Amino acid sequence: MLRSSSTLLLGVLLLLFCSIKGQAQKVMMDMDENNRFTFKTIESPQARISATSPITITSSLDNIFPESKVHLQIRFDQTVNLNELRFFSLLIFKTDEINARFSKYIIYTNKAINASTRTLSTTIGGLKPNETYSVTIYYNTPTTEYSCSSESSKTVYFTTAREPVNRPKKLLFIIDKDLEGDSDIGQALSTYEKDISTYYPITFEKIYLENQNQKKHELINKIRQDYENVDQPLRYLFFLGSNAATNIQRRFLNPVTNEPVNVYSDLSINFYTQVYNPEYVYSSEENQFILRNYSYCSFNGFPANDIGNSTSQSSSYEIAYGALLPNGPTPKKDYILNYFSKLHRFKIGQITFNKSVLFADTQLNDGASPAKLAQDNARWQSNDTIQVPQKYGFEYHGFDPIWHQDYQSKLSNKSYEIALYMGHGAPTYHYYGISNQTIRDLPQMNTMLFDFHSCSVGAFNTYDYVAGAYLEKGNTLFVKAFTIPIFLSIINYRSPLIDYFHEKSLFGEISTRAFFGDAYLHGSNTTMVQIQLGDPLLQLDPPCSSTNLTLTTNTNTQVFAGAKEHINAQNKLYPPAKGTYQAGKSITLEHGFEARKGTIFEAKVQGCPQ
Repeated sequence: MLRSSSTLLLGVLLLLFCSIKGQAQKVMMDMDENNRFTFKTIESPQARISATSPITITSSLDNIFPESKVHLQIRFDQTVNLNELRFFSLLIFKTDEINARFSKYIIYTNKAINASTRTLSTTIGGLKPNETYSVTIYYNTPTTEYSCSSESSKTVYFTTAREPVNRPKKLLFIIDKDLEGDSDIGQALSTYEKDISTYYPITFEKIYLENQNQKKHELINKIRQDYENVDQPLRYLFFLGSNAATNIQRRFLNPVTNEPVNVYSDLSINFYTQVYNPEYVYSSEENQFILRNYSYCSFNGFPANDIGNSTSQSSSYEIAYGALLPNGPTPKKDYILNYFSKLHRFKIGQITFNKSVLFADTQLNDGASPAKLAQDNARWQSNDTIQVPQKYGFEYHGFDPIWHQDYQSKLSNKSYEIALYMGHGAPTYHYYGISNQTIRDLPQMNTMLFDFHSCSVGAFNTYDYVAGAYLEKGNTLFVKAFTIPIFLSIINYRSPLIDYFHEKSLFGEISTRAFFGDAYLHGSNTTMVQIQLGDPLLQLDPPCSSTNLTLTTNTNTQVFAGAKEHINAQNKLYPPAKGTYQAGKSITLEHGFEARKGTIFEAKVQGCPQ
């Protein structure tokens, strides 16, 4: 299912806040059928805010991690009656993003405010180094016209620091307890660690987890503590097996009696990655991760005795992650070992993919997307879409044999780095006529990454769920999907898939050699029911996997570029970058290459590390 009445707020601020920088507008917040906030404009975005605002925001970069962490203080002046302020939302996004689909947002309730100082102090992490962000607050008071109308404060801006070159980061493996002591798994992880640590200052730790909520609560506490470690900050999680997953519970309470009115259970594994503004809080009494809240849009005033969480909803995540979640005909151990085998073969250059993208929108016209991408990004010059006479829109439920056949043919006979799909889906099936068995029966498949904008194809508690079948098939190395029905915002009834290739969004980040986990953290709007299957440290071009390499992307971070024979460098290194280029036969610094003052550059004409 993928329609306007669906049940998850995904990038919901996109539709309404895409043109408000430095301006104010009124919005109305509604609840969807599962009591997640949605937003509607009720005043023109051109309406100017007054010269003074009753709410001010100040920002300060963290002293230890200024490259990824900011402290915000929100102050309410005396004209704001705190007893009437019900909830408010923060919107944080990169200033040159095309829209807020790729933003962070946090919705707080009145409980988050310190009444004596009239302030709210909060921390936002997981930010991209050397990036400028804007922060705007939208605040709500009871009104007879709209119970969820909101107004905005002034927008403030801050720029994160450049990433330090020499500080190592840590990846934590979270592994099912029954795999502890398995020598084959141990060998696969040793190979993986060597493939990474040869080129990058990343350390590794392993935890073997039992499927018990108390143990998961203890793990969350460890993750939050390790995230703050000065010497080896935890920045990546890699789940092997689904013991870490749980059904998180949303309870919406009667504002008079505090009895549950609606209760929703969502399957999640990435709730561990929220460090500072977690939606779900562990209840030791109930041994459950719970979000308690009220359906503010259905009543005016305040709860009689507020027992809700201070964070009502959040898309702010701090840690990048990936997961292998077997649940199908292949035994868990074999599924994991098969994945690490093809991952290693890719990283040493035995598996390759064409620099091409497949757009597979079943509902909206994406026919211009291949050419548009080739125009905007030099990497992807030969792209495809599924060839059909027409698209049927969101409301069509049925079969399209032409789409079905062309999709299978392209996946079987062509190679892609990225395939994006949008359409209706279910745990073991998506339109048009593609099931787990359909994928399994393909003669071959050589697509690196699948990104699904589709309901429930990632429901890994369902036996043989379709996203898991995609990851297992052929040379697939990464799959993003959702575990429940979703809502997807659309502009002017055009396919949104091309937007994910904007320079500052998801695949724009990936094209610059970013780790996939970092790209999804910095370049997309994550939700609690999103899963990312595969290696969080995956890259389009692993070091020394190519025979020849041309470098065109400028950087201010640490980078290792390796080729078996030749490197042609046309890029620029900005402080405090440290660039190491290594090739077996030659390194040519062409016109345009520059290593600015304050950078470290090293060129080695020698074979790649073994």
